[in-house]
Amino acid sequence: MKKIIVPIMGMLLLCLDLTAQNVQYKVNHAGAATTCPPEDVASDFGPRMLPQKDGTLKYDWHGGVDYSPLTGNQDRGYTLLAMENGTISYIHNLAGIGFKYLRVDGVHHYGYGHIFTSKDGIQELGDFKIVKLLAPHAGQLAIYNTQTQTLYHTCRDGGPVLSCSEFKYKDGTDTITATNQVVTGSEIGPMGTSIDGKLPNGNKNPDAAVEAHLHLYNFGTVNNNTASDVADGNTLNPLQFATHTATTYLVSIYKNSGFTQEGIGLVYPGTGSTKAGVRVRMANQNGGGNYSAVMNIDKVKLYISKGDEAYKVLEGLNYESRVDYGGRTDAPDHYPAVNSANVLTKTGEWGTGAAPGVNGIVPKAYRSQPEDDFCFTDFVTRLHKAHVPGSAAQYTSCPAEAKYPDGRYKLKARVISINGDSTDSAVSPFLLDNYKPYISQVSMSVKGKQCYDAGWELKYDYCLVSVKNSETQILSDRAILNKLSAVGFVLPDSIRERFDFSKSQSEATRC
Repeated sequence: MKKIIVPIMGMLLLCLDLTAQNVQYKVNHAGAATTCPPEDVASDFGPRMLPQKDGTLKYDWHGGVDYSPLTGNQDRGYTLLAMENGTISYIHNLAGIGFKYLRVDGVHHYGYGHIFTSKDGIQELGDFKIVKLLAPHAGQLAIYNTQTQTLYHTCRDGGPVLSCSEFKYKDGTDTITATNQVVTGSEIGPMGTSIDGKLPNGNKNPDAAVEAHLHLYNFGTVNNNTASDVADGNTLNPLQFATHTATTYLVSIYKNSGFTQEGIGLVYPGTGSTKAGVRVRMANQNGGGNYSAVMNIDKVKLYISKGDEAYKVLEGLNYESRVDYGGRTDAPDHYPAVNSANVLTKTGEWGTGAAPGVNGIVPKAYRSQPEDDFCFTDFVTRLHKAHVPGSAAQYTSCPAEAKYPDGRYKLKARVISINGDSTDSAVSPFLLDNYKPYISQVSMSVKGKQCYDAGWELKYDYCLVSVKNSETQILSDRAILNKLSAVGFVLPDSIRERFDFSKSQSEATRC
């Protein structure tokens, strides 16, 4: 079904960032510039399940945001507009078979992906052509806008930037001089279908294609090397700056793999893994496909608090209970990561039986539901307080040495958008009870006079260590008996024999 394209005239008023910029296109040169509404977003930044030729879905890290005004290839050849002033510093693979994109370096490093088709060399799409330049740079290819007679080239020939006056193209009787400069709204290339694909013999497939769309990049650093520039760890979320409306999230904590039972279900003994699932859903959205809101998640965290203490990120056996997409220019921190800091852990798994599961993400947005699920699968409640996530497991049998001593706790999840807005789940209270009880304080008074006051801590494996009360002098066992005798209290010999007269109470250790 064809979608209706409606220009959003008030989009800037809904912008979440004062530096936000419009993602725009034209049907052709004669058409009006149209700002992409949320419904044009076909895939968000971060994890996704990518359909394969055999019909299965494969986990994939998506280093950008896809925009597609129309379904299928109805928008193939639409004109893409520059988001800001800048320099065209890199154009990838015009002469080769496969994926093609151009990069404009301005305040940001925006990349415009899938331009043209996968074929190599000379071709025409929409208002644009790939053309050959004249000597002294014969053989070099450039992008030519046939309607504005603008020739785009990096003005390089295998080395540093040269004078653009050296790079020319002959259009009939007109000689066109190249430029590498664009301004906001410049018509810079066609929305295309180019993609890297392989033939059965392993060669590149010139007919490989994706459905026409714009893959918008926001690069962290640029080296004019495609492999490093588009690497997962270098691609940032363009929605930090690209105009989009605010998204309202519904955040919930679940205790079962089906995400049907809210709360947390503790696992005993505490050396086992307690699992918690966090679902982040866009409010007022349904199904897969396109939405009137944009999934703009940057971080999801699970917080824990004991009593009235401040909330802090829950630490598990192997991971901190947080997921960070690393999408912001000021905090490109990917977590959790496997193999290197540039690769987020693969899709999350709950795990069954002895399988511990994997901390990570189960992405569903733009595919089946307007939500993503996050699995935090290694909350081990009897960890020693010195344990560092990811190190060899350290457990304790003593509550005084536990990272999470027995008591009443609160758990909550928080989602943080690429623009820094946060939404919390409802609080899930729970009682943690791993350890046997012990007496921590004893005070004795006779006729209104205090004659005994002592406290104990549990150290290591149920070793009782006495601690001196800072306000009341703790008396030795002999002194205690003397005090009791002075007020007429007599202990039977059987009880007196149990007292240790060899040490004062303040020095005594009983294990």
